[in-house]
Amino acid sequence: MVKSLTAERDAAKAESAKLSEELQELEQLKKAHSAAVAAKEQISSELSAQRNSNGEVRERLEKANARLSELIEKHKEVSQAKAELQTQLATLNATKQATEQQLSVCDTHNVKLYEAAKELLERYENKGALASVLQNEALLQFNSVEMETIVQEYEDKLNAGKYQKQSEADSAVIPASSQ
Repeated sequence: MVKSLTAERDAAKAESAKLSEELQELEQLKKAHSAAVAAKEQISSELSAQRNSNGEVRERLEKANARLSELIEKHKEVSQAKAELQTQLATLNATKQATEQQLSVCDTHNVKLYEAAKELLERYENKGALASVLQNEALLQFNSVEMETIVQEYEDKLNAGKYQKQSEADSAVIPASSQ
């Protein structure tokens, strides 16, 4: 019986030693588990921080894209306005050039008209007494054909120097503005 008790005692000691080792191992596993849980919580908090950071970056990116879209739209509007202004400028330049040409023609015609009127006055002042009598001669009308020829000549000179109406200037401007 002593042998059996000794054997049981030895077996109990062995089992106690084995349980003690398993207890130490369990303690180590608990520590490892606690460390793993702490690491998991730390990684979770870092992941959450990264998600927040990504959200902020995404939000900033969306705002930047929206601003870029606005700027592109404004650039299109400004470009269109610039093109319209350039078209208007080209039209105004063409109109200005046509007006300058017309004024030049008017100036030339004015000089011709002045010269024709001056020549007419000189002829009138230099006509002799006989020409005055013959002009007023109702019965014989010796010089009436000659006077009509002179009058017709001056009318032709005046008509040649007459101011051209706006329609000629408009026809010069229309092709330039349609471009």
